[in-house]
Order: sequence, then structure tokens, then C-alpha cells
Amino acid sequence: QLSREYLPQWSDCSMLQGKNGSCFEDPRVELYCEDAFAWFIDRFSGDKIGTTEPFDVIIMDALDPQIQKGFVDALYDGGPFLHSLPKAMGNYGVLIA
Repeated sequence: QLSREYLPQWSDCSMLQGKNGSCFEDPRVELYCEDAFAWFIDRFSGDKIGTTEPFDVIIMDALDPQIQKGFVDALYDGGPFLHSLPKAMGNYGVLIA
């Protein structure tokens, strides 16, 4: 809600053909306000694979390893989060990091 109110330019979809206003109002949008780290592990690791529809695109905001080293290590150390990403993508899925 705060993003809609104070950062409307971040969700402006008026430049897309057939759209006007906020991207939040697009019926194709599914918005999750959750911990993405836990969300992917919970849905795309172990025996939970295939219980959630795969993604066409996953976009990750790259983190500066010098600033949050412990968190960055948990993301990229080959643990459950990193292993969940390929399982979360469709056959032609793309990961942008």
C-alpha cells in the first residue's frame, strides 16, 4: 500500500499498450508481500516441486556482498534457495540477477 501511495511512478504501466494507471490493477498481476527467500524454498525444494506454477522470468536484485555478507552468502552459497531457482522456472524460463 505504501508503494502505491508514495512511489506510484514505480508501478506506472501507462506506457504499455492497452494499459493505463498502476500495474497493481492489471488482472495478470499476483502480488506477494512475503519473504522471497523462504517463499522459493517452501515451494520449490524437496518434494514440493510442482506444487506451484513455474515462472517464465525471475528477476533478482543483485546484492553488494561487502554490505550484507551473511545474507549474500545464504543466497548464493549453493544452499536451498539457490537450488530452488531452476526448479521454479518453466522449460524456457529466464533468471535475471
